[in-house]
Amino acid sequence: KLDNIENFVKATGTIAAGEDVIVFSKVSEKIVKVFVKPGDKISQGQTIAVQYNALFKQSVDAAETAVKTAQTQFNLAQQEFNRMKNLFDQKAISSQQFDQIKTQYESAELGLQASKVQLQQAKEQFDNSYIKSPFNGTIASIYIEQNQMVAAGLPIAQIINSNSMKAK
Repeated sequence: KLDNIENFVKATGTIAAGEDVIVFSKVSEKIVKVFVKPGDKISQGQTIAVQYNALFKQSVDAAETAVKTAQTQFNLAQQEFNRMKNLFDQKAISSQQFDQIKTQYESAELGLQASKVQLQQAKEQFDNSYIKSPFNGTIASIYIEQNQMVAAGLPIAQIINSNSMKAK
């Protein structure tokens, strides 16, 4: 006689969000503003909190000025190098004079590169004072308060994406 076979699986476990992340501070500074609370929906890239960043902004401004100064020095050194190269090619100056100008030109070029790297680092520090969501989700927990001093590496918030769940 044919009959239906039924299988049952009994399991114990928990259901968890598919994405569950704790966002950490990247800089040591005071929390100036917290924009979210637990339960709030959040978009990828949305700011969760901002840390005091006036000093970081000053560093960016100083680095931008340093790049402009280095660019001006490089431009001048490049013009001088080109003039002296023409004179050297015409045997109007000595090798020693040309080598000095070439060294000044190369030094100005390296100074420009170094100032650009410093600007990039200053901008990154400034950007790191804005704590942002890595994906769309929901704020599960906030671990900080406004005016609280936080160290780099301190947890700021837990974000979950409950659109995809997984069993554990």
